[in-house]
Amino acid sequence: MQYMLGKHDLTGCRFLDIGCGSGIFSLAANMLGAEYVESFDYDQNSVQATLAIRQRYGIAVEKWHIQQGSVLDSQFMQTIGMADVVYSWGVLHHTGSMWAAIQAAAQKVQPGGVFALSIYNEVHNPIMTSARWLKLKRFYNQAPTLVQRGLEALYAAAFIAVDAAKFHNPLTTIQRYNRDEQRGMDFWHDVRDWLGGYPYEYANPGAIFTFLHKEMGFELMYLNTSYGSGCNEFTFRRPV
Repeated sequence: MQYMLGKHDLTGCRFLDIGCGSGIFSLAANMLGAEYVESFDYDQNSVQATLAIRQRYGIAVEKWHIQQGSVLDSQFMQTIGMADVVYSWGVLHHTGSMWAAIQAAAQKVQPGGVFALSIYNEVHNPIMTSARWLKLKRFYNQAPTLVQRGLEALYAAAFIAVDAAKFHNPLTTIQRYNRDEQRGMDFWHDVRDWLGGYPYEYANPGAIFTFLHKEMGFELMYLNTSYGSGCNEFTFRRPV
């Protein structure tokens, strides 16, 4: 987070975490000295996880506000305050209306503040394009449980084959997953997370830049691109 935001600490900052998930990023913002953290997620289980983390670390309710809500709900977003840092990592492409979600999030950035987000890269390779991933995810979510388990086995087999082709030991990679050193989840949960992540949208870096810079007037501060189907990371500043 420090590298992406270009800040060593968040002292005096108001931090907004859109799609807070487990609450880890919001916790990091608190630990970096944010003056006030506001977190919300569409999923009630994620809200409960974030509430549990706040309680576990003994952070005051007055300093860290957590609630359920959707970035696409205009009435709800009117209740959300402006922030010096708006952070949404790996979230807005799962809303079903990505561009509207990006716009709604960006509108909460204070003048002079920053907007950090990550969005799935648009891929056009011969093996698996982003459009094919979209069809696969849609099919997986509509399929009966037995078919889902079969797709998970095929995905895992492909993962192992690719690892082996790179002369990596697939078992070592899976063991690292299961020790939470890679993704914060075990291997099979990650397989289901990737296959089941729907709604699913994507964009190339140029499209995100055009939207936020040319159409909304933000200045690009940081860019980390993915050559595969993972996320491109961006940090934009809103001019004063």
